[in-house]
Amino acid sequence: MSQALKPVGYWFEEGYGQRWPDPADLVDRAWCIEDRPRIVGYLRTAPKIRECLGYSHCCFGEVPDLEMGTGDLSDGVYVWPEGLWIYVERFGIRLPDDMVQHMRSRGFDAPRDLDVAALGECPVDVEYWGEWAARNANRGLR
Repeated sequence: MSQALKPVGYWFEEGYGQRWPDPADLVDRAWCIEDRPRIVGYLRTAPKIRECLGYSHCCFGEVPDLEMGTGDLSDGVYVWPEGLWIYVERFGIRLPDDMVQHMRSRGFDAPRDLDVAALGECPVDVEYWGEWAARNANRGLR
């Protein structure tokens, strides 16, 4: 694979160089209300392309780390942390419209036949998520 994956759902943490958003800046409980269960299903069922070192943590402090997962999932176009579905389902986090349109074009059916080893080595377009979040945040990036 030569096309860079588009990261979605990575959050600001002190000490990291990326300009990731604060998830609170993307809460929109009215967003995609009708499609949200299918979006959540898609996010949960895509293949895991890599394991990370330890559990993620909930930025809202309401979900145990064990539920947040330990890896990254992908559909071959986008890549997201395993627990992104929790942010969408429980907290109403918005996702990029182009990502939702991509899911919709697949009938909200995540691919299961991807070469996960190759995807795990794919470059990532680190600008995509930060730029989208900056344009769509309720309060802007930290």
